[in-house]
Amino acid sequence: MSILAAIPVLLVLGLMLSLPLVLGVYVYRDANRRRMNAPLWALVAALAPAMLGVIVYLLFRGNHADLRCPRCDAPVKEQFILCPKCGTRLRATCPNCSTLVENDWKVCPRCTKSLTGVQQTIQPPVTAKDGAVWKVLVVALVIPVLLIGILVTSLTVYHSGGSSSFWEATIDEYMEDMRTEGTEAEIAIAGQVETWLNGLNPEPGNAYALRYDHATESGNESFFLVYVPGAGGQISSGMGQSSSIFGTTLTLELNGTGGEGSLFNITTSADEAPKLKVLLDGKKIPCEVTVVAFNPTLFFLEPSDS
Repeated sequence: MSILAAIPVLLVLGLMLSLPLVLGVYVYRDANRRRMNAPLWALVAALAPAMLGVIVYLLFRGNHADLRCPRCDAPVKEQFILCPKCGTRLRATCPNCSTLVENDWKVCPRCTKSLTGVQQTIQPPVTAKDGAVWKVLVVALVIPVLLIGILVTSLTVYHSGGSSSFWEATIDEYMEDMRTEGTEAEIAIAGQVETWLNGLNPEPGNAYALRYDHATESGNESFFLVYVPGAGGQISSGMGQSSSIFGTTLTLELNGTGGEGSLFNITTSADEAPKLKVLLDGKKIPCEVTVVAFNPTLFFLEPSDS
């Protein structure tokens, strides 16, 4: 796999690793403020699948409120009477036995002292607002969406690769060129191509191809000789080459013309031999590719590369 092809995979792996880290850091800090077992809950949040650990933590943390002094914002516990930092009275007490009482109680439940008329200026603890939880949940939802988007993108074309050339010739032109102007080797190749064509049982809506792969110092060079029944004599055609994490694809776009006697010569360079995809009138058709040990096309193979 090339470096460019590996980029989407590395991004997906990076996001997959970052999500448990983000969840673990948030849970650790929140649990630490609530005086819970922060390391344990952070591990649960980071390692449990499908955010199950975070969901369990958010349900369980309700029993451990994050209380703050309303004056100095210092962390306090529910049973604190005074703020240990600034001395603000947080809870009412019985003036006789100092038992914690509520403001609307009439009698102390411990010493039975009447509380009617007792005035105490108190400022009850407040629950700290946790705005970070929504940010974490948004991140937890956004990252999977990004993962899906990257995977979908990586399954499709992300860059064009290599170079390619395309040349249509009638079967008669092909044979004349190979046998009249060709070498002995090319004359022999023309005979093998003729045997291949005669051995086909061509069906409309199918494509047939010979492929020859040639290794070069810079990569790979592939030669395709393609026969598509009913597509000879193209007026408008197209060809493109593209790559994804699954390899390189060479796309040949043709229109149905009814012509039977044409061969499409293609040469292309890429890091690896491409897959051939043939579109006829915009629809992908089956393509039977046979790998051969000779260059079947009219494109010249440089002797220095052999």
